[in-house]
Amino acid sequence: MSLPYHRDPLLEVSNLSVLYRGAGGQFCAAISHASFDIGAGEIVGVFGASGSGKTTLGLSILRLLPDSAQITAAALRFQGRDLLTLRHEQMRRVRGNEISIMYQEPMLALNPVMRVGEQIAEVFRAHHQVSNRECRERAAEFLQRVHLHKRADAFNAYPHELSGGERHRVVIAQALVCGPSLVIADEPTAGLDAALQNEILDLISELRRDLRVSFLLISHDHAVLDRMCDRTLEMSAGLLTDAAVVLGRNGRSSRPLPRMNAETSGSEQPLVRVSALSKSYQTRGLRFRRGPATGVLRNVDLSIPQDSTVALIGQSGSGKSTLARCLAMWEKPDAGEIELAGQDLLRLTPTELRQFRPRVQLVLQDSAASINPNLNAEQIVEEPLLIQNRGDKHTRRERARQLLEEIGFEPAMFERKPLEFSGGQRQRLAIARAMVLEPQLIIFDESTSGLDSETQQQVLALLAELKKTRRLSYLLISHDLHLVRDIADSILMMQDGSVVEGSREMLAGSTFRARSASAATGSGIALVESQ
Repeated sequence: MSLPYHRDPLLEVSNLSVLYRGAGGQFCAAISHASFDIGAGEIVGVFGASGSGKTTLGLSILRLLPDSAQITAAALRFQGRDLLTLRHEQMRRVRGNEISIMYQEPMLALNPVMRVGEQIAEVFRAHHQVSNRECRERAAEFLQRVHLHKRADAFNAYPHELSGGERHRVVIAQALVCGPSLVIADEPTAGLDAALQNEILDLISELRRDLRVSFLLISHDHAVLDRMCDRTLEMSAGLLTDAAVVLGRNGRSSRPLPRMNAETSGSEQPLVRVSALSKSYQTRGLRFRRGPATGVLRNVDLSIPQDSTVALIGQSGSGKSTLARCLAMWEKPDAGEIELAGQDLLRLTPTELRQFRPRVQLVLQDSAASINPNLNAEQIVEEPLLIQNRGDKHTRRERARQLLEEIGFEPAMFERKPLEFSGGQRQRLAIARAMVLEPQLIIFDESTSGLDSETQQQVLALLAELKKTRRLSYLLISHDLHLVRDIADSILMMQDGSVVEGSREMLAGSTFRARSASAATGSGIALVESQ
């Protein structure tokens, strides 16, 4: 139910246009004559497909676009001030303190060598002349507000020590710690499982009610916008209009997702076999002393058949990403066995491990954090071939261009750098890079969670075709049970570092409702069942 809000506009945008200057000096319109306003305490939603200009709209309000962007507007006023006429120092005081932003990709927004509690305190310190103790207390308060207080080491943790959902909540705490009047939330629930998504949306509703905070909520999820927004705008090819879509549906295309059924190979030998795999991390104690070890994986057993798609579902923090890194040999387990085509990976020498790496590729949830921002798209896809010393320069370039075309990139996009792409386009770029070495197994760690339904469908269609033509196997890590139901050959569930079997029949049907898994599996995983 919508709350009353003041129609005296907090933010006024009139005829906003954004042009990007290309390498040849030509301009390309990203946004054309966009007009809207946001009242105090109001939530305005912006819906659109990947690449439609949604993120550019949010960044243009804060004047955070690169130098290659040209912003023009008849009006861009916040609380009566023209943001386009503010000097750099004046605009710096506005950012974070009066208007803040929640970024879609937390790993890109967080400093990897700085503890998350200090990163939140740093934002508050930049705008308030208070002691370090007060800044830390404020940061701890907002870690609690975003439901990270249950994790005892959250304040002193580094970003890589948190799960994807936990990192997302740290970014939200950063955006809210200074008490801004307007928050630009760029896909605030992308990549989160249903339980965490509800927590984040409940938190946004609570802050809006208690603090009268306004939100510009950018999302490709119809259900999120329908639940949260007073008004919704639709963006398509840079044009912003009142939403013409009917909200309240699940935001998915009516076309069925491509099937990825395994073909019977006649061999009982799985491609991957994992036995009694365990992994723990040493926590930090006082004065650099070691604290007790925290178990993340506990006696994990699983197998992945050749030419199959195995789905692994579970809540944020259940150990899914740690398992993925162990399978790709990015981290060494404490105990257990990992076999690929009968070869024990934990016994490989460093030279043998280098030869093994192309056979298993991992596509991460936060694509921007895994891509070199200084390389263009063609160089990013070509880079693994160069590292593995495969082919000459011409062969590598042609291979990279071929894959870029397969994922839907036009030749004019080959020279663009990662920050010039949308989140969905960067995710496709990461998938192309994983494909270039022709692996046997690809692990997708929530790789489609941040994509709109149309882009997600395009990516899955590409994966289905590649699986069929190249005899690939996939481990698909996801919290999206609709996705799992439609494309997986088998389903595994993960809770508290342990893996249990699931069934496709349990997820069959087109109508779903949430329930607790405790009755079925003794765990707390949020599952769905057909009605």
